[in-house]
Amino acid sequence: MKSKIFLGLILTLYIIMLFVPLSAAEAKMGGVLKVVLDADPPTLDPHTSTTTLVFVVGYHMFEGLYSLDESLNPVPMLAADLPEISDDKLVYTIRLRPGLKFHNGKDVTAEDAVASVKRWGKMSSYGKSIFKNVESIEAKDTLTIELKLTKPTGVTLVSLAMPNGGAFIYPKDICEKYPDKQVEENIGTGPFKFVEWKPHQYIKMVRFEDYQPVAFPANGFGGKKSSLR
Repeated sequence: MKSKIFLGLILTLYIIMLFVPLSAAEAKMGGVLKVVLDADPPTLDPHTSTTTLVFVVGYHMFEGLYSLDESLNPVPMLAADLPEISDDKLVYTIRLRPGLKFHNGKDVTAEDAVASVKRWGKMSSYGKSIFKNVESIEAKDTLTIELKLTKPTGVTLVSLAMPNGGAFIYPKDICEKYPDKQVEENIGTGPFKFVEWKPHQYIKMVRFEDYQPVAFPANGFGGKKSSLR
């Protein structure tokens, strides 16, 4: 029996506020949550795989500009709102929420988002498809991104929002360090940050104290996340 248990992957989330004791309104400080998955993910880099296991683990650490709600409509996550789209449907202007932090303490900027989306365009199957019609993507200021298409493409926003293989945002220097191979430094913006991975044993994360969730309630793959409960 023990051997079967060790074959499962234990995803360990060390968090400061966990379990609900007597009242659903109060959470208990401290604790460890262990979740057993049925296999080891091939990578923790969502840009390089659409495998469900990669998404299940990675979604705790990484976030994209957008995600999908329960009706599979795009909703903003790191973006402040849905993009402004030009009348000819060729130019998408995306503004980031201010005050966002990476797990390494650095501010999230448009330069990070541009570098990440470009890397996604080279590494992800969704990204490669979209980038066939991308003329350019650039940072217009610290928090503003401009994406230009060569022709209108109705799936652009949905592709950016895909939970598996989606355009998750990494620090610019990480994108430059791993331009065409799997990331080995797992730094994102999600409610939990990476600590350690021992393949076939466990993946350990801790609560990210500076996490900044969106204001609206959880909905599908998007909405408010919390590392407190």
